[in-house]
Amino acid sequence: MTKKLNIKLFCMFLIVIMTSATIHADTHYVALNGAHVSPYTNWVDAATNIQDAINSSQVGETVLVTNGTYTLSSQLLVNKSISLYSVNNHTNTILTIVANTTNRIMRISDSTNVIINGFTFLNGLVLTSGGIYDGGGAILVTNCLNTTIEFCKINKCTAILGATGGAYLGGTAITVLGVINVLYIKDSVIENCYNTSSGAGRNGIIGSINYNKTIILTNSIFRLNTNTTSGFQLLGIKIANSTISNNVSSASSIIRSSLAINSIFVGNNDTAVDEGVFDGGEASNCIFIANAGNTGAGTSHSTNYYCTFKNNYAYASGGGVHHSEVYNSTFISNQSAVSGTAAYQSKLYNCLVYGHTNNTANAGHAVDTGTNINCTVVNNYGRNTAYALYNSYNQNCIIYNNTGGGNINGGTNIYGFMTNPSFADTTYFRLKSTFGTWSDTLQTWVQYSVNSPCIDTGDRINIGYDGNTPQASKYLTGTWKYTESFQSPGKILIPDM
Repeated sequence: MTKKLNIKLFCMFLIVIMTSATIHADTHYVALNGAHVSPYTNWVDAATNIQDAINSSQVGETVLVTNGTYTLSSQLLVNKSISLYSVNNHTNTILTIVANTTNRIMRISDSTNVIINGFTFLNGLVLTSGGIYDGGGAILVTNCLNTTIEFCKINKCTAILGATGGAYLGGTAITVLGVINVLYIKDSVIENCYNTSSGAGRNGIIGSINYNKTIILTNSIFRLNTNTTSGFQLLGIKIANSTISNNVSSASSIIRSSLAINSIFVGNNDTAVDEGVFDGGEASNCIFIANAGNTGAGTSHSTNYYCTFKNNYAYASGGGVHHSEVYNSTFISNQSAVSGTAAYQSKLYNCLVYGHTNNTANAGHAVDTGTNINCTVVNNYGRNTAYALYNSYNQNCIIYNNTGGGNINGGTNIYGFMTNPSFADTTYFRLKSTFGTWSDTLQTWVQYSVNSPCIDTGDRINIGYDGNTPQASKYLTGTWKYTESFQSPGKILIPDM
């Protein structure tokens, strides 16, 4: 009886100790005018530098930093599972380095669930003349699980790898190395960072060594960054609900081997040979607008679902896409200097292509040397012998009112329709139906007094870009044929972020 009681008392003692530790987890304060009395657990005794407060903290505790510019003579080291917060966001709390020195601003290592919230990282700089696996002028993350950087701004940070050696620099502003579960970058701005590294390897602005998408960029802005030598600005990351704008690269694609969802790519300029702004990745529900690239101003060597490509320009081929597969997407008024204003050597399924102009003769006006299945290609213009579809395989397509060279030159055309298809409008180009045409504006079905001749034409229900999709115009009894077995999927599964 006594033994059981002792065991019970011992268990209760452990519970009390554990609960007490949780309840009494300290907050450590930092202020430039603090008294700097350890362990810095109130504003009066606040540390005057951030590192001392971090050193005084324990796992699970918080370091809280008030307004000011904190100038660092060496990098901050976060090597335990803590949270580092500013009081009044990144506008008022700035981390920078001593003038005319080369220091990274922060290193996060060997820890779990670290949170960095509300800081500006300014002018971080790492210079190396050799070595392997270095970088991150703003932040270097090594051997961590579930690190979060949120509500931060990273400005004018870089790492320069010298010509005498070195390889595989993950990112000049942010780098992740070692065993990384995931690094979240949320609600942040990364701007005015640059890469001028001359060493070999996978250089970039943000990147992981193995480009295995362990970095997740969400609800963020990535803008005005520059890449002038080797590498990619965003390498091997996941991008969600973010804006990638006005970045410049003369060495490689701006985004490589990445996954993008619900994001906007606007005003980026990539002059690297045989690469586009977004290369070798997958984009879903994204908008590519007013980008410029050598080949594939929107995407190259990529797979795209439900995207819009508008007003992009290719210095060579593929104003919208180059060597890509594209599903259920729209191409509007893209241009190229050589060929394929919308697409070059690509596969398009259930796509709408209209409003393109190409003044280059024999260039394949809208789509050059590709595969087009259930597409609508209308109202494009090509000078002289530039055609809407050139040397392509076309099946179940509406090809109408393309002027200049004309509708088609060369290739194969199966069940193509080149007379008036009776469009319900000239924005979405749905087909008129007495039984129901889907209205993108009203988000409901609308009935017309005539039926388009393209309804139930070809070897599937409807030809054109909405053929064999849930939005295909209805026929006969007000139903429509729809099968998932068709080459172009009617819907896709968005990958988990």
